Formats: sequence, structure tokens, C-alpha cells
Amino acid sequence: MSVQDSGTRPRKFAFHGLAFVSRIALLPMARLVVDELPPRPAGPGSVIITANHRSLLDFLVALVLFRRWKVRPRALVRGDYFRHPVLGPLLRSLGSIPAGRDYGKEAMSLAREALKDGEVVGVMPEGHIPKNGDSHEIAELRPGVGVLAVESGAHLMVLGVFGTDLVWNIRHRFPRMTLLPWKRPTIRVCIDWLYVPQGADVSSTMADIRTGMTRMLKEAHQLESPRDARRRAKG
Repeated sequence: MSVQDSGTRPRKFAFHGLAFVSRIALLPMARLVVDELPPRPAGPGSVIITANHRSLLDFLVALVLFRRWKVRPRALVRGDYFRHPVLGPLLRSLGSIPAGRDYGKEAMSLAREALKDGEVVGVMPEGHIPKNGDSHEIAELRPGVGVLAVESGAHLMVLGVFGTDLVWNIRHRFPRMTLLPWKRPTIRVCIDWLYVPQGADVSSTMADIRTGMTRMLKEAHQLESPRDARRRAKG
């Protein structure tokens, strides 16, 4: 991935270790199919990676993708996860940024600083897993990602991730696993770049982000196999 990533804050050892574990953990759960990474748009600027959110499995998929692309983003993660005795230290070791209702100003400040330093920032702007949302629809987006993009002039990479909820639905306590490869669902990731000129209008930028995410998610959904579609219909 042709992205400059200073990665000074995230601990390299922790990131590569967790990314490797995530890749192994995914093997009995699903097959991961990822679009070829489009060329980064010309010109200077940091990078913001934005994606939809349908499952706790999204975090494992993200780590696998980031390792493949050789980037170590400062990811904005819901603040209460940092209070977990196991997840908290892991998130801090990755350089993640606490975000959410009680962390808004501090999260934005840290993200701005990371972008200014040339680091990659990762955001799931839906902010939560929609409990009753359609798997191929985008929920309401929080405007922070638009503010960061407009202020920094960063390049926006838009991901549509489809299928993680078939493996680990929000209604289930644990992910589904199988030793039979042909029974594993496919997780698809479609990718595009979005140009956001520095100083653009935030509301129109958010509309563009939503359109881009919806397009990528729809593209991934259209590639769903008949077997996975039947599994989804059964719930």
C-alpha cells in the first residue's frame, strides 16, 4: 500500500502479533476475499480509512487487512472497551484512540495530531453495530470523520465489508466456526478512494462518504454466494 505511515505510536510488535493471531483465528470462521487495492490518489496528505460496522469480527478483519497493506492505523474505538481488563491494554498497545460520547474532544484532538504527523487513522463512522439494521444498508454516520477529512485534506479510503455478521451476529455471544471449509461463509471487502478537498463543506462531505460506503457495500453484497444468501435468510 503506497501510504506513508510513520506508525511511531502504535507498537509494531503488538500490531504484527495481533494481526497474525487474527488471521489464524479467521481460518475456521470464514473465507476472506478482498478487492485489489486501488492506486492511491496523487498528491500529498495523510489517509483516513473508513468502513461500515456489522460485527465484532470487523476488528479481526481490519487487523488482517492492515497487516496486508503494511499500515498501522490509529483506530478510533469505543471508549468503554478501554476499560476492559484484556481489551484495554491490547487497544492501547495498538495506539488506538478512545472515542464516543465521553471522549469526543480528546478523540478528535488525538486524531488531528495523528493525521498532522502523517499517520493513518481508522474510523467506523456508524459508531456502533446496528441491532436491527439491514446488513447492506448504512446506518446514520457520525460527522467526526467528515470534520477530520475536511480539516486535514486527507485521502479517504472507503471500505464496504460484507459477511462478518454471518459469522458473528450481534445476537450471538460467540462466533460460528466449522472445520468444513465449504460451510464457511465468505467475507468480502470492496474498496475505493474518495477525494475530499481541504476546506470542503462537512455536510456534503458526509453525504459523499455515505454514498461511497453504500456503493462499496452494495458491490460486496451483489457478490454474495447463494449458500450465504440462504444462510442469511434463515437468520
